[in-house]
Amino acid sequence: MSTSENAAYFGSLTWTGGTMTVPSDTPPNTAHTIVQGGMSLTGNNITRILNGRTLDNLGLAQLSGNGSLQVNAEAVLNNPPGSTFEIADDGDLLWNSTTALGSVNNGGTFSKSGGAGVSDIRPIFNNAGLLHVQIGTLRFLSGGLTQTDGSTLLDGGALKSTPPINIHGGILTGNGTVTGNVNTMNTGAVHPGQSAGVIDIVGNYTQTTTGELEIELGGYTQGEEFDLLTVSAAASLNGTLHVALIDGFLPQIGDQFVVLTAGSVAGTFASVVTTPPALEVNVLYDAQSVKIEIVEVPTILCGTCGGDVTGDNAVDGDDVGAFVACLFGGATACDCADMNADSVVDSQDVDLFVAKLLEDVDPSCP
Repeated sequence: MSTSENAAYFGSLTWTGGTMTVPSDTPPNTAHTIVQGGMSLTGNNITRILNGRTLDNLGLAQLSGNGSLQVNAEAVLNNPPGSTFEIADDGDLLWNSTTALGSVNNGGTFSKSGGAGVSDIRPIFNNAGLLHVQIGTLRFLSGGLTQTDGSTLLDGGALKSTPPINIHGGILTGNGTVTGNVNTMNTGAVHPGQSAGVIDIVGNYTQTTTGELEIELGGYTQGEEFDLLTVSAAASLNGTLHVALIDGFLPQIGDQFVVLTAGSVAGTFASVVTTPPALEVNVLYDAQSVKIEIVEVPTILCGTCGGDVTGDNAVDGDDVGAFVACLFGGATACDCADMNADSVVDSQDVDLFVAKLLEDVDPSCP
């Protein structure tokens, strides 16, 4: 295809090879190919070329096999909210270096869901949706990875990048390894784990004045019950440290948790935020680690145990209606419905209440 006009596919498109381009006298990015019904890019050792055009994927696009899609000459691949682009094997998004660099804009879901090897991304990659790495390695080369919103989720796979990974907004989260330098700025945050977990950065970590590191404490086992960020090289700290209690966990005053290790640590967090606010911590820095020390813990006002909203020394079916009443503001005696002790009964308490309700055959407190 070579046309300066827009083209639309209302059904599915199977792209088995060839080039989508514009005439030489057409400015790049002015002609769109709009695919509404899904797109299949299937096959091994096949190169597809997007040259100077904008390709708008409005459905499910799947790159399967070890073939590739080149995004050349300022071409743009748009994957807007509600759309999915899936790398189902070890295929690549490439770039012909004799042309200007192309770009990928993800506002929907972009995933590597198959292939235990490496998938290369050479165009500029702008993420404002979900970048989901489920298997293998997603490697960013020439254009790098910049995130302005949404999330990058390590969920069984790994990230590599030659240019720095810049998290301007949203979060880098999950469990896994990031090989490359990571920078957080503006409203960007790093949050190890899906709940508690570990992110390993093989490279440098730089957190600027507006970046954030989010750490959850749910027990005493590092990387399983409380979060850990490891950095193989230098960690340069600033911005905010957010410490939150999860899973109904209440540490003891004086408890210490190593939440960051690095080849070297420079700087300090400019501010510390806690959830619940009644939790007070000190942040302890040394040459190669950061620890959180518990200074004050929330006061538990419940006279029996969390979940025993009726006060009969048991968490059972009798408490369900009372808990719901507290949740929706229809009751006042709700100290035991506040499962995470943050002085409010809300959606964060629901899972904790259900877990307590189901945890034992014997419903008695504690």
